[in-house]
Amino acid sequence: MLITRLPQFGVISVGDTAMNNIHLFLAGKPETGVNALTDIAADEAYDKVLPGHGLPGNPSMYAANIKYLNTAAEMLKTSKTGPEFKEAMVAAFPELGLVGAIDFFLPDLFPAKYASRSK
Repeated sequence: MLITRLPQFGVISVGDTAMNNIHLFLAGKPETGVNALTDIAADEAYDKVLPGHGLPGNPSMYAANIKYLNTAAEMLKTSKTGPEFKEAMVAAFPELGLVGAIDFFLPDLFPAKYASRSK
């Protein structure tokens, strides 16, 4: 993950580690994202946050993203299929845009269902 800090301007660019008001890209385990965001949030020197996608925001994005990732972790434990997971995440976060971001990662999140497509 690439994090760029511009302390003289109070700006931090967090790349795809955080998003603003859109569904997150779920590459890897949600717990990894939670740990990364917790580490970034600990540095309180930055009041402007440039996310990987979505409008610039502020440090409150970290808590929103952590909530999303924790919910995703729970939904991954209970969802049997990709569509079931997507439906649960959209229901949990109806205010977020870019719902299609969930589809992009379903083959990685539910590989057994999508394995036959690559043959």
